[in-house]
Amino acid sequence: AIFVPQALTKGSGLDNGNMKVIHQHKREHLEERVISALSGVTIPTVIDSLFPNENNSILIPIVEALCKNGFLQGSLSTYKSSTATSNAINAKNHVNTTRNAIFTPHIYTYTQRNYVDSLFQTNGFLTEKMWISLGLSRNRIEAFVKEAFPEAVLLQKCIIEPNKILSPLVESVQSAISNKSFVDLRSLLPDDIASNCDDVREIIHQHIRDLLSAQQSLRDNFFRGSIVIDDDLVLFF
Repeated sequence: AIFVPQALTKGSGLDNGNMKVIHQHKREHLEERVISALSGVTIPTVIDSLFPNENNSILIPIVEALCKNGFLQGSLSTYKSSTATSNAINAKNHVNTTRNAIFTPHIYTYTQRNYVDSLFQTNGFLTEKMWISLGLSRNRIEAFVKEAFPEAVLLQKCIIEPNKILSPLVESVQSAISNKSFVDLRSLLPDDIASNCDDVREIIHQHIRDLLSAQQSLRDNFFRGSIVIDDDLVLFF
């Protein structure tokens, strides 16, 4: 920071015009430091952890502008953080709320997206536990998956790929109808999906019925059949 005593600015030529030059130089120097520091970042980084002595009200708009103009390859998300301070005079605690921000480089988002795509393509599903472990929100994981797999089915606690998860269930119901038998549908689901009864109910009562409805005879037989869902079994017979 550059400190210029007010006494030196009076009658010295350091009036408004020259002071603007000083502030502009200071801003440009800060921009150079920001670009240098954040260009090498590969994971989400809290801004004030890199610049603890800078004022966030000045720093954050600079980072936002650099991201917007393409000088930084990443995005900025802001949040409010609170810190408690003690007042020695009246012995009361005060909470100071400051604006902070996290810089997320595009390379990190790109790496996450590729990992999510690979995991979903291999397993045919993603559960809430999986995306939380990756540090992703529900909205972010939905955006990733729906962009690459538009046919993906969104359930309460997981996202499934219909060809890998639903098709085997439909085939088993068809076989049970043809053989006048029964099938334990839960046993055909991955354990991570089968462990959530709400998702299992939605799969059976909504999505399986929708797939079978295209075939009139199968749909009628499915509706005439019985479905039992509890903590241990999902039976169609």
